[in-house]
Amino acid sequence: MAGVRFAVPLAFATLAGCASSLVSREEIDKNIQPPPELAQKIEALDPATLPSPAPTPAPSPVVAPAKESRAKKPARRAQAAAAPAKPMPTTTAPPSPATWSPTHWPYGVGERINWAMRWGVIEGGNITLNVEEPKVLEGVPVLHYRGVIKSSRLLEFVYKIDDEIISWVRLADHLPLRHEIHQNESGRQGKRVVVFDPEGAKAKFFAKARLKDGRVEEHLREDPVTNLAQDIFGAMYFYRFIDRRDGITFPIHDRWRNWANQLTYLGEETIRVPAGEFKTLHYKLLPRVQGFLAPQGDVEVWLRDDPTKVLVRFKAKIKVGSVTGELTDYQPGRPIALPLPRMKTPTDLSELGEAKAR
Repeated sequence: MAGVRFAVPLAFATLAGCASSLVSREEIDKNIQPPPELAQKIEALDPATLPSPAPTPAPSPVVAPAKESRAKKPARRAQAAAAPAKPMPTTTAPPSPATWSPTHWPYGVGERINWAMRWGVIEGGNITLNVEEPKVLEGVPVLHYRGVIKSSRLLEFVYKIDDEIISWVRLADHLPLRHEIHQNESGRQGKRVVVFDPEGAKAKFFAKARLKDGRVEEHLREDPVTNLAQDIFGAMYFYRFIDRRDGITFPIHDRWRNWANQLTYLGEETIRVPAGEFKTLHYKLLPRVQGFLAPQGDVEVWLRDDPTKVLVRFKAKIKVGSVTGELTDYQPGRPIALPLPRMKTPTDLSELGEAKAR
C-alpha cells in the first residue's frame, strides 16, 4: 500500500505499472520473514483481566439515510490556506507527557467501514477497514486495526492490488507498538514490519519486496520517532477520539519519517454518498506522505458530524490525476467494554517543539 496508507486521509495504493497475476498473501508471508528480533507473540485478550471501565456515552447507532433534500451550502471556507505544518523534531529522551481523556469510544469491536475509490473517472476498487478483537502483544493489551484494499476488475487491466495493512496500538494510551503492510500488487509483492518503542522514541523498520522486474528491495534499520507520534494507520482511528473541531494537529511517524498531520476546519456540509445522506464536518488535510501518491494540492475530507466521526468522503490531487473515495457501507460493531485510553499524543502543536492536549 505504498503511498496510500493514509488514503483515507489520502488515498491507499500505488496505481501504476502493468498487469500481472498475483500470488497469495500467505505465500508472501511464507517467503518473506522479518528478523527474529522483530517477531512478537500475539494472543487473545481476556477482558476479565482488565479493570472495569467508567460509564461513558455509547457510540451513536447507524443512522438511516435522511429524506432526500437539497444539500446545505457549505459554510464559508477558510479565507486563506493554512500554512504547511512544520516538520516535527525527534528526540531520544521524551519528557513526561501531559495526558487527556476521550469521552467515549467512537467505534465498536467489529466495526466495518467500506469506501468505493475512483482514480479520475476509473472505478479504482474498494477500501475496507475493520476493528478486530483486542489482543495481547508481548503481554501488553492492544487495540487491533486492519485494512484491505482491492482493485476493481476494470483497474486490474492496468494494475492489480490486494493489500493489507494492520496496526496494534496500546490500549492504555493508543501509542503504536506494531505496524505491518502486506503488499500483493502487479509491480510489488512484499512485506513491511515496524516495531515501535514509545518510551525510547524509536522504531525498528524491516521491509522486503520483489519488484516486477525481478529486483529485490530490502531494508533493516532503526530510526528516531517524534515523541508520542501515532503510526500512519492508527492515526485514522486516533483523530476520531478528539471532540473539538478546529486546530487539530498531531505527530505521525511512517517509513522512518516524522511530520505533523494537520486538519483545518472548513465548515459543516450535508452531502450524499452511496451509503446515504449525512451531516459532515469538512476539513482540509495537510498530511506529509511521500512517494507516488504524494498530494499535489489540497486534500479534503468529510467526517460524519456525530460521535463516530466516520470518514464519509475524501478527495486528493496526485501526480497522475485525482483520487476520490465515498462511503458505501458502515457497520458500527458492538460496544467496547474496556477502559478508555488515557491519551498522551498531543492534538495541538501550536509551536515547534511545544505541544498542548485538549
